[in-house]
Amino acid sequence: MNAGGETDDEAISRRTTFVRRVLLGVLIVYWIALFIGTHLPPKDVPDLGPNHLDKVVHFLAYAGLAFLLSTWLFTCNWSTARTAAVVLTILVTYAVADELLQIGVGRTADFWDWVADVLGSGLGLGVATVGNAILPLQPDAER
Repeated sequence: MNAGGETDDEAISRRTTFVRRVLLGVLIVYWIALFIGTHLPPKDVPDLGPNHLDKVVHFLAYAGLAFLLSTWLFTCNWSTARTAAVVLTILVTYAVADELLQIGVGRTADFWDWVADVLGSGLGLGVATVGNAILPLQPDAER
């Protein structure tokens, strides 16, 4: 027991629950901000200039989304395989919907934006997976 009268397992569970809730809040806010940002009318979108910088933005935005979603699922004691399957299924599908829904606000659906989204999702998942292997968010997590 620690000084607060909790067992070590209770203290770990309390901290994990706190981290899980914070991550879920950050994930929700991030996803909403990403949705809003990708559905602004073209006149409200800053010009990113030449060299397909928008693809880099797509890549990094989805890497962040995949990282947050994967990390949150790891705190829910999900295995690496299950997390990877669910995250990639959700984000590959969401990226298609995201591109198609942009047509409704006068933007275009771009295959290469979708490719950048998918590749970014893979990176975010990979970074979260490596991070969870080094510093598990759930000590008893099934890998």
